Formats: sequence, C-alpha cells, structure tokens
Amino acid sequence: RLANECIIAAAIEGMVRIDLGQEFFVKNLTETEWGVKAGEQTPPPLPASMPVFIGQSTADAVVLPWPNAVLQEKWCKAGSMIEMLWIGDVSHQDTATTIGPAVVDWIADRFAGRPPTRTCDVAPPVSPPAGTTIS
Repeated sequence: RLANECIIAAAIEGMVRIDLGQEFFVKNLTETEWGVKAGEQTPPPLPASMPVFIGQSTADAVVLPWPNAVLQEKWCKAGSMIEMLWIGDVSHQDTATTIGPAVVDWIADRFAGRPPTRTCDVAPPVSPPAGTTIS
C-alpha cells in the first residue's frame, strides 16, 4: 500500500510538472559530478554465462534512454549476453506494460532451456548528449 501511494503521488506530481512545462531533470546530467555518481551506480558487464534482457523506451523522460545505449555498447564490447528491446514513443509510465510480454517470454525461454539471443548487432537508436564523457 505504501509503495503504491508513493508511486501514485510521484506520478501525479510528474504529470503536473509536465503540464506546467517543468523539466523532470533540472540539473545537467552530463556535468562531472553527476557523471561520477552515475558511473558509480552503473553495474559492470555481466559474463556471457549470465544473460540479461533490457527493455527501454526512446521516449522515456524518467529513465533516459542514452545511458542504456551506452551500457548496451559497453556490455556488447565486453562479450555480455545482452538482449536489448528498444521501443519508441512510449512514456515511462507505459513502458513496463508495453515491454512486459516480451520479458515474460524471455524468462520462460530461459526456464525452458532455450538459448538467449544476443542483439549486439543492432546499434542503439539513441546517442549520448554532445560533450558526454564516456569511460
């Protein structure tokens, strides 16, 4: 109940802020301090024996798409077994319900012993903002 109330309150606040023309992020996320914090919270690439599925909307204004594009490129380069599903024109609030069926299928395939798909041959549809330092 508490989590639901928190999520609903945050969603309502977010919608009001959007209607008022306020940006969700008021700081420049490419600034050094933010970049350091983001780097500290970014998981290292997983070994190929640990497949991972990531679904991301290119229109998400809360979970920005470009950091996951960077993650995809880094993990692919490191040999991770990553399957990325990029969707467009879907809000943050609707991303989970849009991607959910693909997630369920992906998990069912793992339990059924089917091999994961590596989508590293498909480039991310977004790029980091100009001037972003990527280590």
